[in-house]
Amino acid sequence: MKKYFTVISLILTFFNNNPLNAKIVVGYYYANYSVYPYTAIEYNKLTHIAHAFVKPNADGSLSMDSWFLYPELVAAAHQHGIKIVVALGGWGNSDGFSPMVANPLTRAAFVSNIIDFCLTNDYDGIDIDWEYPTASDRSNFVSLVKELREALNNVGLEFLSIALPSTDWNNGYDVKQLINYVNWFGIMTYDFYGPWEKTSGHNSPLYPSPLQSSSTSSSVNYYLQKGIPKNKLCIGIPFYGYDFKASELFAVHSGASAINYASVYQNLISGWDYFWDNTAKVPYLMNKSRTEVITFDDTNSIKLKSEYVYKNNLAGTIIWKIGQDYFNGSTPLLDIVEKYMLHHPRNVPSIPQLSFPFNGAVIDSDNIIFKWYATDSTTSYNLQVSENENFDSFVINESGINFTEAKLNNFENNKTYYWRVSSSNINGNSSWSDTWSFITDFPAFVANEYYAAKDFKLYNYPNPFNVQTKIGFTIASDAVVNLALYDILGQQRDVLVNERLQSGNYEFIWDANNYSSGVYFVRINIVYPQNNRLMRLNKSIKILLIK
Repeated sequence: MKKYFTVISLILTFFNNNPLNAKIVVGYYYANYSVYPYTAIEYNKLTHIAHAFVKPNADGSLSMDSWFLYPELVAAAHQHGIKIVVALGGWGNSDGFSPMVANPLTRAAFVSNIIDFCLTNDYDGIDIDWEYPTASDRSNFVSLVKELREALNNVGLEFLSIALPSTDWNNGYDVKQLINYVNWFGIMTYDFYGPWEKTSGHNSPLYPSPLQSSSTSSSVNYYLQKGIPKNKLCIGIPFYGYDFKASELFAVHSGASAINYASVYQNLISGWDYFWDNTAKVPYLMNKSRTEVITFDDTNSIKLKSEYVYKNNLAGTIIWKIGQDYFNGSTPLLDIVEKYMLHHPRNVPSIPQLSFPFNGAVIDSDNIIFKWYATDSTTSYNLQVSENENFDSFVINESGINFTEAKLNNFENNKTYYWRVSSSNINGNSSWSDTWSFITDFPAFVANEYYAAKDFKLYNYPNPFNVQTKIGFTIASDAVVNLALYDILGQQRDVLVNERLQSGNYEFIWDANNYSSGVYFVRINIVYPQNNRLMRLNKSIKILLIK
């Protein structure tokens, strides 16, 4: 009896004293022992592992694949101070649930068998992934969960959780009863679109959009209205997406298949076009021939989902499944989950530095790409453009920008504009950056071929490279030169040159010791004064870093 009250006390302390800061990060581990072995897992980036799956049988017995038992995984989790639970059921493994829970005798046998299994194999609890109970199973499911909770408490095991569909379309979950026995509910807020739908669509949007009403936020609101407390609700984050044979997003497809993030990234670096749905707050890719669309989550969308968890005081997240972002020894998606979910920024971000348009620049186009440098622990940026340096009124006043640039147009000719940027996260906004100005001058002007073709060069060697590469360029006359480095997502990572230079040849060494392997782009912007007007030239080259 003393052990029972100790466990209950621990559970209540976890959920009542840490509703905001002690977030849950549950990584499902399934069927990837050789590609992503237990030695590759960065356990400090998780709070729990759900080891999937053990199958319940109608008679109350258990079955599992021959490869399921993985004592090294269990031992490593405990050695690193995190908990590991056994996940029951899953897609295609849940047929035994309904007949088992309907009979008190088989239900009791199942409870006894799974408790013995946990004790024998050193699991810390149970995750129920029944896909899916129906209305006729509601009361029996509650009985199962109640009996599991009592049995777990009796042997000193802490955790009992339930994976929920995005909505309870079968009316199979009596959540008002279940919340009394469950540590957390993990909503499977993914698979909103897939091969079963007629058109392509987002796999896991954060917010609804005009063409897709289903979303993570919609599912959260649905279950909150059903009575699940915020501090027992986890959203789902997928480390995979869907590759649709379609001409565009929300177009009819001729087939689709799941694709893990590691493969999505390979398409990124091979030249697929990246798009961002600023309403749904998720990305998608399209190939150059416009015959395929991939919807997925990346580091930007996961930042925003992490912030959503904090803003709404939710318990945390479940991940299906860890290892799908594992390549070249790195896990970029799990890194972001750890940084923004487990160790969410506690302070406002630092003030961004502006990059382009240069202070005092004369701009010869009404399509302007504003650029600034990324600041750490930032989820979005705010941009203001005004016709006066006091910003008493605004030409542009845009917030929620998720990248370090914004393309804007419709500026008037022969005017001076002022612009500034601030960084944002859940803690608030940074102070505004320095204010820079630019002047618009839109002449009808054709670039001189002498500059454009004969003496304008950009090159680098070696390429590919593993530590350092030499980047060089030639300019034909005095000019303002900006030479910058961008990653595959278009994020500016470094500036090598940003100054006025005389005509001639220039070379610079880029040291990539602190950068990860992948494709990068070097872009040069050159502004020549000519006949009291400005001529801008630009060029980009792709370089490959292999470590």
